[in-house]
Amino acid sequence: MNAAEMARLQDRPVDAMKLYQQAVSSSRRGRVSQVEALAHELAARFYRQQGLDTAYQAHLAKVRDCYQQWGAHGKVAQIERLHPYLQTSFLK
Repeated sequence: MNAAEMARLQDRPVDAMKLYQQAVSSSRRGRVSQVEALAHELAARFYRQQGLDTAYQAHLAKVRDCYQQWGAHGKVAQIERLHPYLQTSFLK
């Protein structure tokens, strides 16, 4: 994730996209939902800044799912309060 954030800060969006995806994939393989949640959260923020709403919403839904899997119910409630469409969307 550090490399993805560096690419974002250095205005290298294509590199950042690839590196965020690598961070998500490696955390998923390691079955570490907390790290996967953070990777998706940072990726969601990046895609929102890029104006790519579909990717933003997809990553945000995964953030919620990872926190749910982890048992971080307060974080899930916060995300759903800030983004109520996630409660009823097809992404759920």
